[in-house]
Amino acid sequence: MEQRRTIDIDFEAVRRNRELTDQRVREGFLASMQKKPAATPPPGPPVTIRELAQRLKMDVSSCRRYVLALGYKPIKQRTATSGFQPALTLTPAEAEAIYQKRHAEGYC
Repeated sequence: MEQRRTIDIDFEAVRRNRELTDQRVREGFLASMQKKPAATPPPGPPVTIRELAQRLKMDVSSCRRYVLALGYKPIKQRTATSGFQPALTLTPAEAEAIYQKRHAEGYC
């Protein structure tokens, strides 16, 4: 003969756990519904590394290494000038700062 095992279930603990889960879900939903300030896009269209290289009269590969050496982190974006293919881009302010730095070094 088989012996039956009995399992003691703490129904009060199950109910409390369900209530806490429901509360967390409600709080998460309400938090997601609150208006968050939109990230402001940088002014002006992004400048590709290729465009910057032409302005600096450098090779694209050398320009990319120069930008990275200065500590800038280009972002891959699709632009009209790159044929909507992903290209490394900088903000216009970053591109201008890099140009000024290069110009101050006696190039351009």
